Amino acid sequence: MAGLLDQPEQAPAYRSIMEKLKAKIPNAHPNTVAGILGNIHVETGGTFDPEQKQKGGNGFGLFQFDYKGGKKGTGMRGAYEAHIKAKGIPNSADAQLDFMIDSVYNEKPSYDIGAGNAKVLRESFANGDPADVSDKFQKLFERPGTPHRDRRQRATLFYATEGQEHPLRKNLLDWSITE
Repeated sequence: MAGLLDQPEQAPAYRSIMEKLKAKIPNAHPNTVAGILGNIHVETGGTFDPEQKQKGGNGFGLFQFDYKGGKKGTGMRGAYEAHIKAKGIPNSADAQLDFMIDSVYNEKPSYDIGAGNAKVLRESFANGDPADVSDKFQKLFERPGTPHRDRRQRATLFYATEGQEHPLRKNLLDWSITE
């Protein structure tokens, strides 16, 4: 799959998610948003589609919510489904972002990523180091089977340099970060 340079149609999708994150995360630092966008980019293959299905698995959405051990109603996906049902809202990018933010900021979240993990993420978000946010978000929230850390870091740097003349920006666009 090509890099973002060859996917201009994705720009409105990621910009929409970026604006929603800025509005939803308390005191959102732009680099915090970049670290989360880099993860979403890898999880969705660059589509930023809240309906994105995992290839060969049960994961779906911006964060590839999945069932624990493939058992329906369990894991992060089960908690997300219960969350939107309880609120009477449909699946959407907003609902998925709200669920993630609830998991990180709420004392009694719909899905408990672990009080210690939530605190570490909040501290990382406040710090604003995009590489740190990307790594911690991947390890403490996403918990992917195959991390693809290099892809997450390249995507994060791409989003962190949005609107800037960064010397690596052209190369980041040329590199495939979704294969």
